[in-house]
Amino acid sequence: MDTYVSGYINDLSAVKDNIKLRVRIVRSLMQDMYGKQVIKNMELVLMDEQSTKMQATVRMALVNGFKHKLEEGSAVTLSRYSLGEIQPNYCMVNKPLRLSFLSNTIIEPCADFTGSVNGFDFRPFKTITDLQQEEDGQFDVIGHVVACEHLDNYDKNGRSGKKKPLTFADADGNELRCTLWGAYAQQFQDFVDTCPNRGKIMLILQLGMMKIWDGKMGVQNGYHGTRLFLFNGHENIPKEEFVDVELYRLRPVDIGP
Repeated sequence: MDTYVSGYINDLSAVKDNIKLRVRIVRSLMQDMYGKQVIKNMELVLMDEQSTKMQATVRMALVNGFKHKLEEGSAVTLSRYSLGEIQPNYCMVNKPLRLSFLSNTIIEPCADFTGSVNGFDFRPFKTITDLQQEEDGQFDVIGHVVACEHLDNYDKNGRSGKKKPLTFADADGNELRCTLWGAYAQQFQDFVDTCPNRGKIMLILQLGMMKIWDGKMGVQNGYHGTRLFLFNGHENIPKEEFVDVELYRLRPVDIGP
């Protein structure tokens, strides 16, 4: 009989997979097969009670049996899984190990999970200055929009797309360039079009990708794992899962007239 011990994501290694993990499912999405309308697998981002994230995969043959137990935002315990390295081109978090579900993987609800409610990791409030110490990677960032350009509907090499360049700042006034692509660009534009206080827009980019363009640090949405949250800074934000945003909103920061 297999023996499992409680532990955290940082306790895992390619040869140590007997850890019973307590995690929250931060992100859950389906990945199609080469652009076809056929599900290849289910990609997950897991976060433990130490705020460490890792990526997980449910292969196509197992998706229907597991997906109802792996709802985004839920907390679960996991045991009987396999571990392996993930290809850098498909990595959504800064962790080389990927957890893969097996046919006998055990998934149980975790009612007493003590980690983040929403999976945000600002540690505890990560400023843009902190992010600029990193050369690359993916992070959760919070800030207020100080400038944005028009939505760019472009056509390149026969492929159409959308791009929305903007600049946002943290509570200390440090600015960072951001480029939103595709559906994220349209999401931002739709919010701007309906927001009555365009000078008060706050955002969270969860699992955003840090990049360097022309020698300058910037951030963009990465793959399909990124989530973009937008808020009107004039309005109270009472929901528990966005307590970080309400605390940010209440800080003495100049976010426009």
